[in-house]
Order: sequence, then C-alpha cells, then structure tokens
Amino acid sequence: MTVQKQCKKTYDELFLSKLVKVCPHETSIFPKQTREIITIGIILIALVASAGIGIRAWGVSKTYSLETKQEELKTTLDDLQREVFKGEKKL
Repeated sequence: MTVQKQCKKTYDELFLSKLVKVCPHETSIFPKQTREIITIGIILIALVASAGIGIRAWGVSKTYSLETKQEELKTTLDDLQREVFKGEKKL
C-alpha cells in the first residue's frame, strides 16, 4: 500500500468517521422540499403585497386628480356666479 493510500485510510478512520457521528449529514431543520414550498410562498406573498401597494398608490393618485378637477370646476362656477351677480347689480 502506498503512503498516500495509508494516510487517506487513517484520516478516514480517525477523523471523518468520528466527524460524521458528531455532525450528521442532514443538518437542516426543514427538508429541501419544504424549504422550496416556504420560499415560493414568501415570494407569492411579496408579489401580492407589492401589487396591492401599487394599486393603492394608483387609486390615490386618481382620487387626487379628480379632486383637483372638482376644485377647478368649483372655482370656475364661483367666478361665473360672481360675474352674473355683478351683472345683475349693474342692471
């Protein structure tokens, strides 16, 4: 047997075998398939949340633009009423 093979055999027997006993191969709390499902679930929740935030922001901007148009119409009508009232006073 060569020296390298003997060293590898000794290394495997003395170190790796004891290391495997102390540190099992599967150290994860969740199995791989469960981790994948959890990850996909988190991604879906993030997508739904970001879509909800985007839709809400769009709705708020539309509401403000409608309120602005209503204020402009109200101001224009008020000005028109003032002009009509001034015209009636002159008659």
